[in-house]
Amino acid sequence: MRKILLVLALCAPTVLLAQQDIHLSQFWNAPLQYNPATAGIFYGNFRMSATHRIQWGSLSDPYVTTAASIDLPLLSDLTGNDLFGVGLNVYQDEAGNSAFKTLKGNLSLNYGKSFDATESHFISAGFAVGYGQRTIDYSNLNWGRQWNITDFDQGLPTFESSSAAASVDYLDMTGGLHYFYSDHQAWQMHAGLALGHLNRPEVGFYGGEKLLRKYIFTWQAEYHSHKDRVAVSPKLFYMRQGDLVTAVFGAEFDFLLSEAGKILGKTKEVTFETGVFYRWKDSFYPMMGVNLGGYTISVTYDITLSSLTDQNKALGGPEIFLSYKGGYKRGLKERHSNDRFDRIH
Repeated sequence: MRKILLVLALCAPTVLLAQQDIHLSQFWNAPLQYNPATAGIFYGNFRMSATHRIQWGSLSDPYVTTAASIDLPLLSDLTGNDLFGVGLNVYQDEAGNSAFKTLKGNLSLNYGKSFDATESHFISAGFAVGYGQRTIDYSNLNWGRQWNITDFDQGLPTFESSSAAASVDYLDMTGGLHYFYSDHQAWQMHAGLALGHLNRPEVGFYGGEKLLRKYIFTWQAEYHSHKDRVAVSPKLFYMRQGDLVTAVFGAEFDFLLSEAGKILGKTKEVTFETGVFYRWKDSFYPMMGVNLGGYTISVTYDITLSSLTDQNKALGGPEIFLSYKGGYKRGLKERHSNDRFDRIH
């Protein structure tokens, strides 16, 4: 009986994934995955990043998510204190032994406006259009359709005899708003709202199933103590899609080990980051990272707190993030105007 319950628990996420989108532990490092209004909202000429996440490897074939993005501000000479940003993000998600895959790419356009001379308050609105494809390998699930309540029944249809499609393509649309505040001395804040699947694309292999709209709220603040060379950054993430809710909160602590050279730019900024986060009724995860100039690497590891804890020994899975920001704090060589988004280190 215990084995049957375990199998059902492992199959449930594959079914639920038909409606719930991916979620990344380091949500603050993958803003384009959730809100197109964040395109170009960073310090530098361009930003490239990649995330790799593994789940449930201790229980079954692992659930693997890989995501990547690139974005940049454009036409800064024409927009003045305002901003026009463009971004491209893609991800692939593969769920367990069903080989249920989602491959999706989004093109984001963003326009932001500064509302005061000091550029302390900044609001942007973005829109993304995406193309997605879902596939599934039914051959790995042949056992599931030939079992009735008590025993094996060869008269029941298998997945090979099913009329379900093996893949489905769709177009998707997302809109978002983002607010940024900074006193350019010690305090900074980001807050965003996004609505995903505006057009409710049809994604069912049997036809007729449409994606539920997705509501996302993100918030993070930062206070930097120049005297102590330490910054604290609380963060919050909330996503609702139908009855499925993902809520995360926690805090990150940054330690400034070396300041960037303001003239020649030869001395690079070096920071060490650590923190801890809690995903509501699911897991908590520590985080650790290093920034060297425009390069960033950070790692989290989920420790399960849900009903699967006894089965997987609390081992959720790792997530690793890599990023590079071109033109980040190059001294007098800087040629961009979006240093207002600097994290005040």
